[in-house]
Amino acid sequence: MAVPPRPTSLVGAATNGSYLASVIYPNNSHLVDVVVDSTAEFTLPVNVQVDVIASLPRFPSSINLAYVGISSLSYDLAVDANSAPVMSTHFHNALSTIANVHFPTKLSVLDVSYNELERIGRVNPLPTKSDSTALAELYLDHNRIKSIQDAEFPPGLQILDLSFNSVTSVADVKWPLALERLRILDHNSIADLTYARFPSSLIHLSIEANNFTTYTVNLPPRLQTFSLGRNDLTSLYATAAQFDRLEQLDNFTVSGRLQCAGNLETRMLWNVLPICIIPAETTVPTRITADAAAVGAWVYVLLGLVGVTIFAILMLLVRRAKQRRALEDHEAAYGKLSDTAFLVQEIRIDQALRRRRVPYSCIQRGALVAKGGFGVVHVATLTRGPDFVPVTVALKSLRPERMHELRAVQAFVDEIRLGASLQHPHIVGFVGIAFASAHNPSVVMEYMARGDLWTVLTTEKHFVWGDTPGSFVPSKEAVCLDIVRGLVYLHEEVAPVVIHRDLKSKNVLLNDAYTAKLSDFGTSREFGPHDHVLTAEVGTVPWIAPEVLKGTRYSEKADIYSFGVLLSELDTHQVPYFNQIVPLPVGGINVALTKARIAMMVAANELRPSFSGECPAAILVIADKCLRHDPADRPTARELQELLTPLVQATPAFASLHV
Repeated sequence: MAVPPRPTSLVGAATNGSYLASVIYPNNSHLVDVVVDSTAEFTLPVNVQVDVIASLPRFPSSINLAYVGISSLSYDLAVDANSAPVMSTHFHNALSTIANVHFPTKLSVLDVSYNELERIGRVNPLPTKSDSTALAELYLDHNRIKSIQDAEFPPGLQILDLSFNSVTSVADVKWPLALERLRILDHNSIADLTYARFPSSLIHLSIEANNFTTYTVNLPPRLQTFSLGRNDLTSLYATAAQFDRLEQLDNFTVSGRLQCAGNLETRMLWNVLPICIIPAETTVPTRITADAAAVGAWVYVLLGLVGVTIFAILMLLVRRAKQRRALEDHEAAYGKLSDTAFLVQEIRIDQALRRRRVPYSCIQRGALVAKGGFGVVHVATLTRGPDFVPVTVALKSLRPERMHELRAVQAFVDEIRLGASLQHPHIVGFVGIAFASAHNPSVVMEYMARGDLWTVLTTEKHFVWGDTPGSFVPSKEAVCLDIVRGLVYLHEEVAPVVIHRDLKSKNVLLNDAYTAKLSDFGTSREFGPHDHVLTAEVGTVPWIAPEVLKGTRYSEKADIYSFGVLLSELDTHQVPYFNQIVPLPVGGINVALTKARIAMMVAANELRPSFSGECPAAILVIADKCLRHDPADRPTARELQELLTPLVQATPAFASLHV
């Protein structure tokens, strides 16, 4: 059979009543046709390669064409093959140029990182001067770009990433006027910024890992964070005014052994970094040296000031009218974004999460394995891993009826952000984030085959304190140590401290080897040193610490209390306070305590969870320490680890697995 000729082309068009994204050979035979009928993220089937993008499918709000082999683009990708406007795009292939390509007008994020670009040229040119572009973020990192002098960026661009290229100079670059975040210089080959002029709008600047040995500070007026890390610096120079600007930065990163030679004044920045103070006139060389030239320039400036002011006012009025019309057109075409949609949109464009995106087409969803008040969890198969080896994962999503509830979406978004930042053997692993549609995110997580600890407690008869000869189930002490190791990581090894706030057996998952890992960070929060009063609307009542129930200031010691309650679960295999009853004053009838009554008694130090008569004495001692009313009297997570380690080492069958 004859092999159809290459190259292949991707074409998006309406055909016979259906909308298709087709990969077509030059002889018009079709390699594959993908039906596109929604705003869900679009990806091609596994192993389908495309050489040329002739046009894009219209409907998807995100088009992910990562690793499909693209080498060239049509010069007009703003419309599909039927001339209908395209909503969005995302490239990640083998492109050699994007110069003069007209991307979709409503495109706000363009990712062409990890390609083979050698120059930039004119980015997203507009067909007419009256048109506008929504492009706000451009990612060009990990390419082969050597020079950016010829680059023409859209004026509204706010974020630009050109790290991991071969740029040697940024003199005479025409930066976009609205630029706020610039990561252009990381891992390039720049040694001199004498003639660099950054825009006054810039807020974040990173020039890490270049060839600087000395640097003269000249910060834009709005800059808040500045990184010079991983340069072998010997001296930093600044005028007195620029030294004051350095002191005002929210964050300043620098590396090297700094010193000041000669007779220069030395000032200590934050009592740590020596800065060499130089006279104002030697700050940065300029190309105008005559005072007369400067005076002449001021004359012309003053003469034109009134005219320029009037012109600027007129242009501002025109621009606002255009923006108003554009917003009305956008809302008419796509509808207004609700508060929940804005929250989801934030994680869609979050730079830290961009690399963790998993195309939804690569996920085969299986059976429902868990269901809670806000979310559902399915077992799933990830069919397009790094080596194309299918991987079993867990897929967590919001329940459909909760997708429009602001509180539920906010908690889910917070859980995604926090989960993506955590990495530890006893924290359930974060694999990535996927979008079934533009406003429906799901979390792809490590699959824990044995489910939650509560299920194991109620089904595994051999799950006991101490070692059981011949059993393949670990001791309860080993599981406790796993949990505590996860808490040590959250409380001491990440900054700021993370408080779980809902530690209980149902939020502890076990894998095939019975290794326990903490999960469900929906109510967790980062706890900074300046936090004072935290909300008590967290956790599940029987596990909540007294200080949280009282609404007073609390710390990571609240998790330690919850761990003490969890020890009661491990021992009794029952929900805490299951056996707590009180007699009614009339009739002598006994009733179980309500959650409200339990909360009141725990807060008043009148109630503790119970333990069985078979509970080991060492565990009772640990539980007593954890359940103390005053948080200051409770041990830290690391102290708990030191108490539990000898207990696990005393059970040799599982010591090698859990120690």
